[in-house]
Amino acid sequence: MSSKKEALKAAFSKEKFTSRRFKHGGLAIIIIILFLVGVVIINMIAGVLNDKYPYFSWDLTRDQTFDMTQESIDYVRGLDQDIKITVLNSEDSFVAGGQYYQQANNIIKQYPQYNSRITLEYVDVNKNPAYLNTLTEDVRVATNDILVECEGRQKVVSSIDLFNTQDSTDSSGQTQTYILSSKAEQTMTSALLYITNDDPTQISLLTGFGEPQAYYENLVSMLENNSYEVKVQNVMTEDIDPESDMIIIFAPSTDYTEEAAQKVEKFLSNDGDMGKTAVYFVNVEKEDTPNLDSLLRQWDIAVGEGIVAETNNNLILNRNPYYFYNNYADTDYASTLKNPNLPTVVPFSHQLMDLQGERTDSVTALLQTSQTAAVSPADMSTTWTPSKDDILGTAIPTVLVSTDSTYIDDTTYSESKMAVVGSYLAVDPQITQSNIFNNSAYFVNMFNVLSGQDDPGITIEAKVVGDYELSITSGPANVIGVITIIIIPVAILIVGLVIWIRRRNR
Repeated sequence: MSSKKEALKAAFSKEKFTSRRFKHGGLAIIIIILFLVGVVIINMIAGVLNDKYPYFSWDLTRDQTFDMTQESIDYVRGLDQDIKITVLNSEDSFVAGGQYYQQANNIIKQYPQYNSRITLEYVDVNKNPAYLNTLTEDVRVATNDILVECEGRQKVVSSIDLFNTQDSTDSSGQTQTYILSSKAEQTMTSALLYITNDDPTQISLLTGFGEPQAYYENLVSMLENNSYEVKVQNVMTEDIDPESDMIIIFAPSTDYTEEAAQKVEKFLSNDGDMGKTAVYFVNVEKEDTPNLDSLLRQWDIAVGEGIVAETNNNLILNRNPYYFYNNYADTDYASTLKNPNLPTVVPFSHQLMDLQGERTDSVTALLQTSQTAAVSPADMSTTWTPSKDDILGTAIPTVLVSTDSTYIDDTTYSESKMAVVGSYLAVDPQITQSNIFNNSAYFVNMFNVLSGQDDPGITIEAKVVGDYELSITSGPANVIGVITIIIIPVAILIVGLVIWIRRRNR
């Protein structure tokens, strides 16, 4: 028993606590504790700063997947209205949807960081159903939807609209929806564009003659994402809304009736006041359309039966002569493109012709081929391929716009426009949602210019969330190399020498 007391006494003796060994060991423990506490405090501060200020985060993904683009940032910073964003779920439950929901959530949280007049709130409507009573009667929402509000205007963003998706049917007949990429930033920025625009351009998209629905729905989505109001009207049974500023004739598979064509003429005339615009997308499998052709002749435009093909292999995409680089023939319609080097394509475009008539003020090519393009025969067979003998030797328009004008009185000038796109495949979802084509940006901007909007619109590329290899250019690589190979080892060596010298001199 006495031996145990003596051992305990020796362990806690004054000499033990004042020994050099204890001092150095105790100091090391204190330093470690202080270091750990410092790391925790710094991490907490960094978390707070990251939630409030986006500058304290660093997105190392290849395509800056988790950061907003500068285009959106500049737009958001310029907003001078109070905006409220409400995610209809708790944040933990929202991000539990997977990596794409995590990416979307990260994007959504950045909007209030760049503008203090934007607020963000998460409301779990399952636990707080009373919140639904605050919504207007026409607003229908579901869990994970996002409600964007500004000065009494409300827009609901469905959670599925944050992503590009694809449906797949398995062997049992069950259909599942897969997320291909994220368009969270484009969708959210577009929602802000919509609710902050007090006077959006109204467009009527005309149907009733076998229009390809999947394609025009993609165009509608593109336009609505840029603050246009689009209504789909059956021109066979309805009169065109006179309040619309523009109409779209989207690739009818059969000819318009005389009555439908007259409705278009009446709309563009606007009782002699003009000020209206029509955009006609040609169907690739165009049949005889005498009524539509007559309508176009009034605008000094004709659509040929042949399909445009490129003979210069350097301008062809995927070895397909009908997919080729188009030249920007009019700078007003291309001046706002972020990357004009990306190709804009009008696949399988019909030949468009300026009739050089005197019915209108002018006919202008917006997109056109090189001078090495050819036009297929009207009765083209599947084996026909363009050769040098087929080259027309002049640029062939794939998008034309005709302008006619009038003076309403001595001072008021007004004009109407008819634009023709040689193929509706120019707004094929696989093309407009691809990062390698300029089609989405170009055709949104075309509508902006035609409607007289000063804002060039905001086009944001879809982002794929996944595991990427981290690659950096030589500049940052050299900096990191100097820090890790030279600076850090030298610093450690200096600290070690100082400690060794101090201990040696004691």
